[in-house]
Amino acid sequence: MKRIIVAFLMVSLGFVSCVPEPIEINVESAPEKMVVYSHVIPDNAMVISLTKSFSLLDGVTADQYNSLLLGGATVKVSVDGQEYDFFELSPGIYASFTDILSNAEQFDLIAYYNGDTIRATTQTSEKVDFTDVLPEVDKQPSDTTVSIRMQFQD
Repeated sequence: MKRIIVAFLMVSLGFVSCVPEPIEINVESAPEKMVVYSHVIPDNAMVISLTKSFSLLDGVTADQYNSLLLGGATVKVSVDGQEYDFFELSPGIYASFTDILSNAEQFDLIAYYNGDTIRATTQTSEKVDFTDVLPEVDKQPSDTTVSIRMQFQD
């Protein structure tokens, strides 16, 4: 019995002695910057989202997500030398319903928020239309599932 106890103590001591000491790592968070995301809905609208960056090292709670949206900014897009003002749909979300934006090949965006400025230039890809859209309905006694099969050639 003594041998079992001694063996157990030695194995336990071996595991404890193999655990390394924690190393303290100090990494500074990146400074907050304005971030832009844009989406063109062909023949309809252009939507711009403005947020601020954040560091995953600091963590973000669900309550802080709304503070990441930058409401009250000035957002403009230039196309072929003509400038279009965007209006705010909700905090951080801006839109323009100008047809020329849907057909342009290049956009120059500028946004101002509390003394910060962000500029971006992008070129659009060619529009890809669906060749087939087919809904599939699966009715079960307790549930109904609707799936949509879409095909396109890019």
